[in-house]
Amino acid sequence: MSLAAPHALEVKIDQNEPHRASNVMVSIHKLHLEILIMVFTLATKHWINEDFEDIGAEPVLSTTLASICSFWRGIILESPAFRSEIRLVLMGPLADKYYERAIVRAGRAQNAPLWIHVQDTTTDERPIDQNGEILPEHIITKMIQLLAPLMPSVYSLSIQFQQFSPDSTVQALLTSWIQHTSLDIAKRLDLFMSPELKEMEALVIPRGRDEMLSPTQVSAFLKKLPSVRIQNIAIHWRKPTFPGLTNLYVGFGLAITYVPYQQSISDILTASPQLRSLVMLDFFVMASFPAPTPVALDCLRQLKLETHFSQSVANVVSLISSTHAMHST
Repeated sequence: MSLAAPHALEVKIDQNEPHRASNVMVSIHKLHLEILIMVFTLATKHWINEDFEDIGAEPVLSTTLASICSFWRGIILESPAFRSEIRLVLMGPLADKYYERAIVRAGRAQNAPLWIHVQDTTTDERPIDQNGEILPEHIITKMIQLLAPLMPSVYSLSIQFQQFSPDSTVQALLTSWIQHTSLDIAKRLDLFMSPELKEMEALVIPRGRDEMLSPTQVSAFLKKLPSVRIQNIAIHWRKPTFPGLTNLYVGFGLAITYVPYQQSISDILTASPQLRSLVMLDFFVMASFPAPTPVALDCLRQLKLETHFSQSVANVVSLISSTHAMHST
């Protein structure tokens, strides 16, 4: 019986052999439309699934594919999925242009999953003497008026601040997202604050503008969010904020407000047993006594630890184990 399955498989392959194409390479232009759309989608989107490896890679721009030929351009223009990346710049001379483009894309995207990227200003517009100022309230209101109707379809929310204080803006965006999102759609939160700004405090638990968010809403949202990428954010390590993660990227700020102990990191790993990617940069982790029991992360495929403190690397590595037998390659 043990030989029956391989033999059956060989027969099935042989039967299909006459139907195989020759060694002639098939032109991509002759591929079925649905296959082309799948290829374009894989090239232009971040994917968070069992094959997901690097949350930091930039996708190919749909405009790049559209410039190849008129046939590809027609596919891109007619498919809502390739108009689903919406970028906003809140301040500066380019802000109006980004808003106009965002309105057009929002109309074309229809119900496709959206990738929203919000930044306070472009890097070449940053007066050094204005770092840390709070954005005017009317700017935040304008942003929310545009994005709130789109939040039910937002797949990924990326917020990048280079100059202005991000607190009120981030709170407004997260509150709107949590209020209006479908928990099956929201997959990724990306927060980047410039090291030149003061490390942002505890934004990862939104207080809620006008107190419209209940703790139950916040908890349900955080439990369903699989991918988080944060940099220069003050995390309260004693209480894991994001349970159930599959991907976690943490870039520590230059001035760390809360230095985590091994036990805090262990609690995060314990809360996310399906973690597939763990990236920690510029970190410092203090030893706990007694040392926590290692956490089995059998799904972990990417582990990246970069810091000047070698003992901190050892303190994190010692927290990770696997129930699978280790094989050398």
